Parts: sequence; structure tokens; C-alpha cells
Amino acid sequence: MEKFTTKNVNSSGTALEGYVTTTRAQIEEVLGTPQENHDSYEKVTTEWSIKFDDGLVATIYDWKRYSDGAPLDNERYEWHVGGTNENVLPRVSKILGVSVYGKNSW
Repeated sequence: MEKFTTKNVNSSGTALEGYVTTTRAQIEEVLGTPQENHDSYEKVTTEWSIKFDDGLVATIYDWKRYSDGAPLDNERYEWHVGGTNENVLPRVSKILGVSVYGKNSW
């Protein structure tokens, strides 16, 4: 099993690497409660930051929902996956148990 933490993770320097379509509830089941921003002018309302044992950092977040607010628990949503490089994608896929695809996959 991939070892990681979601506590005190510095996610600065991460950038969009891909996407994962799943529900907030499925992510919370693995990663716990997200960081939330209730300011309707912010581009991100819900985010999880993950640091793997080797120091690689990933983020899972919504993007530009503005007046829609944070995704609901059982709403299927295309979450953005950020990271310090594209190597985060298979790791996020593994810990969530769902497919993740790269930003240039289309």
C-alpha cells in the first residue's frame, strides 16, 4: 500500500497534471475531510493535499465552481489533480481506486 499523509502538507509549486471523475464522498472515504474555502470569488472551494513518503506532493481540487459552491457528497465531478510532476497520477489512482487521466489524454 502506498504510504502518504494529508496532515500539514505544503502544496505550493503544484500544477495541474490530470483529472479524476468521482464523488466527494469517495475521496473523503480515503483522504478524510478536505480543506474548504467558502468565498464565492475563489477558484477552488474544496481541496485535499497529499504528501507521499518520498516527498512527492499531489492535490485533488474542484475548479471555478463559483456560484455552484463545493461539489455535493454524491455528485459525480471531474476533479483536478495537481502535483509536482505527472508521477502523481498513478499514485492518486491507486489510493483512490479509480482511473485518473492526464491533462493531455484527449
